[in-house]
Amino acid sequence: MGSLCCRDSTDTPESIVVIASPNAQGGSKLFNGDMRKSTCVAKAQVAAKTYKGEMKDGKRHGMGSDTFPSGAKYFGQWSKDVMDGYGKFVYPNADEYEGAYVNGKQHGKGAYKQHDSSTFQGVWKNGKQQDGEGNEVWPDGHSYRGQYLKGQKTGTGQFSWTDGTSYEGAMLNNDLHGEGTLTWADGRKYVGQWSKNLKQGDGVYSAATGQVYKGQYDHDVRHGAGTITWTDGRSLSGPFVNGDPHGTFEYTTADGKKTSREYVNGQEDKSANVAGKEVPDPSGEEGTGSYDCEDAMGATQSMLAPKPRASVFVNANG
Repeated sequence: MGSLCCRDSTDTPESIVVIASPNAQGGSKLFNGDMRKSTCVAKAQVAAKTYKGEMKDGKRHGMGSDTFPSGAKYFGQWSKDVMDGYGKFVYPNADEYEGAYVNGKQHGKGAYKQHDSSTFQGVWKNGKQQDGEGNEVWPDGHSYRGQYLKGQKTGTGQFSWTDGTSYEGAMLNNDLHGEGTLTWADGRKYVGQWSKNLKQGDGVYSAATGQVYKGQYDHDVRHGAGTITWTDGRSLSGPFVNGDPHGTFEYTTADGKKTSREYVNGQEDKSANVAGKEVPDPSGEEGTGSYDCEDAMGATQSMLAPKPRASVFVNANG
C-alpha cells in the first residue's frame, strides 16, 4: 500500500504531509497507535470539495463528510470515493435526504424532507425515482400512504385531509384513477370509478341525509342510466343528462307502486304525466329542490383541498 496524504487545518498545498503507511516496515510515529489499518482521519481537498473523514488508498472510504462546490453537504458512508451505504445529504436549498446510497446514488429505503417541511419516506431506485410503498406528509397535515412507480403515485393508496376527508383506492400518475372510495367529513361518500380525479363510469353517491344515487357518471356529473333512492324507500330510475333527469323515468313509491314519469332538463313534464300522481323530488339533499344529488359541497369541490400532487425530488449529486 502507498502513503496516505493528510492536510492540516490550513488546507493549502504547502500543508500536505506525507505519512508513511502503517504497513510499511517499522511503521510511522506520525500514526496514532489505535489508527485503523490502511485508514487516515483526514481533511482533504479533492476536486474543489472539502472532505473530513476516513480514507483508503487516497480515496474517501468509510465514514466522512464533504461539502460540494454548490454548497450541498453529505455526511455518511463512502466507498472508493463515492457515497455508498447510509448517509445524509443536505441540498443548497435546505432540502434533506437521509437513507441508503449505492454507488453514489439514492437507492433503497430513505426519507426526504423538503425545506417547506414536506416529507417522504419510502424506497428510491437509481437516485431519481422512488418505487414501491411510500408515505408522504405535507406541511398542512395532508398525507398519502401507498404505492409509487417512477416517482408517481401509482397503484393503491390512501389520502387523508386534515378536515377529515379521506380517499382509499386506485391511483395513476398522482391522480385518483380506477376504483376508489372518497369519504367526506360530513358523512357523504362516493364509491366507484374515477378518471383523473373525476367521477367517471359506474358509482354510488350517498348524501349526508342518507339519500343515494347509483348509476353512471361522466366528467364528475351524473350522465347515463341511474337510480335515486330516498330514505323512506321511494326511488326514481331513468336516464340522466349532464347531471339532470332527462327522459322517461320509473317512479316507485314507498309501498312499491310504480308509475312512469317524464323529465326534460331536470324539470318534470307535467303535461306528459298523469295528474294526481305523486311527483318525486329528485334532490340530492331532500327538500332543497335541487336535482343535483351532489350538493354544493360535492366531490368536485372537495378535490380542490388538495389536489393529489407529485413529490419533488432532485438529483443528490451536489
